[in-house]
Amino acid sequence: ISQAMKQPAERTASLVRQARLISQQLSKFFPYDPIEFKTYIFQSQKSWLPDLHPYAKTKMKHYIAMNRFRIVKGQESEFEEIWKTRNTYLENEPGFIKFNLLKGPEREDHLLYASHTLWESEDHFVAWTKSEAFRKAHAGAGNRGHLYLGHPEFEGFETVEGASVG
Repeated sequence: ISQAMKQPAERTASLVRQARLISQQLSKFFPYDPIEFKTYIFQSQKSWLPDLHPYAKTKMKHYIAMNRFRIVKGQESEFEEIWKTRNTYLENEPGFIKFNLLKGPEREDHLLYASHTLWESEDHFVAWTKSEAFRKAHAGAGNRGHLYLGHPEFEGFETVEGASVG
């Protein structure tokens, strides 16, 4: 058998060993279907650790923090540019998962936007609101009153365990 033909077989054997080791180690930390997990590992083309992280999170409750902004018509571009260029300081925050700025429906006098932040838990979100990173991210926010109709409206949600898809 040529060396080129041995490589895929050796790679498969290596992946089987890795999956067994990972399966043994992870069974201590969270419940999963071992066959589904091994299939997940084999389907991944990346290293297992970054791929495992989102998989493991699907088994946990999350917290969604949203602020709704009513933006004066004609100020949408400036508002969006602020969000595109600002440093949120979120990337290194414990428990932070994802951020999106959402553009909603147009009303008679404003456009609706929402900041949507996904956290591992409400405790992680609350800790962030008390951090230096939070203060830095919101520095100067009070200087942009001409963009808004009123103050942002905060809404916090805990996900319902077992009712998520994807």
